[in-house]
Amino acid sequence: MNTEYLATSKDDEFHPLDSSEWWMVETVWFAFTIPDRRMNGVVYLVCRPSMGVCALHINVFDDTGHAPQSQRYWRSLWQLPLPGSLKRFDMAPVGLKFEVLEPLTRYRIQYEDDPEIALDFTWEALAPPRMSGPDHIDQFGCVTGRLDLGGESIPIDCLQMRDRSWKRRSDLEGRVGGYTYGLASKDLAFLVGSSGAEEVKAAAGGWILRDGDIQDIVGGERRILARGADGQPLRLALSLVDRAGRTLVAEGECVARGEMNVSGNIFAWDSLVRWRFDGQTCWGEDQDVWTPAAWRASAHCARLKPA
Repeated sequence: MNTEYLATSKDDEFHPLDSSEWWMVETVWFAFTIPDRRMNGVVYLVCRPSMGVCALHINVFDDTGHAPQSQRYWRSLWQLPLPGSLKRFDMAPVGLKFEVLEPLTRYRIQYEDDPEIALDFTWEALAPPRMSGPDHIDQFGCVTGRLDLGGESIPIDCLQMRDRSWKRRSDLEGRVGGYTYGLASKDLAFLVGSSGAEEVKAAAGGWILRDGDIQDIVGGERRILARGADGQPLRLALSLVDRAGRTLVAEGECVARGEMNVSGNIFAWDSLVRWRFDGQTCWGEDQDVWTPAAWRASAHCARLKPA
């Protein structure tokens, strides 16, 4: 994270467009967790202003299946009309409504795909937005609402992240690394990025929130301790150091996961993780991010494993 950049209310809206840059994106990402169901959900909008289109991805997974066709719900739509604003829009043909209730602080998401799913939740900030460079926000908050799925109405009441990007992101490129976080309370949480295909990856940005004080991560590592038969992460460990010299050591068990391919040339294992750190047990996520080519070349690819 880079504290020289500060988010403003203007960052809830489309940013000035360089129409000569074909690969510009504006993304809106929210998640929710239902821990007692080992369930996690994502709402992700990827806008391409130069192209005049957007894509919408919504999925809900638990421990009963991780492939798209096996998750509790999965829908990925491309070449949708671009919303006129990112502060408030109603994409009636695909069932999504979104509204900024208070800039950088409160957001409402509604979605319906009858008869499979209905979703209505409010995300409210518990910490100020943190920026990594001039074009990306990560923010920690609480989520309340409901999920209607499989004939049940399930309450949502959890701690989760949102993120927001406005930058060049080419479908011809990609990245390999991790995006990992754990959220224990309004005073205790962490988020860490990492890069590279190795099972031990150096920390590359992020923050530690402890006793209400957020400090940028300046060192440490993310380690994948075990993977399953399909290459999915099963257990993780973190050792992190922040700018104030504080350390954080965490161990995580991936209790459920969903395969995600929500941006061109990016594949990810999105895992719901039960974390243990600072004497606390809490929930969060680990996104194990690959390009398809890097995954095919890795030892984790099922077809390359010895019979």
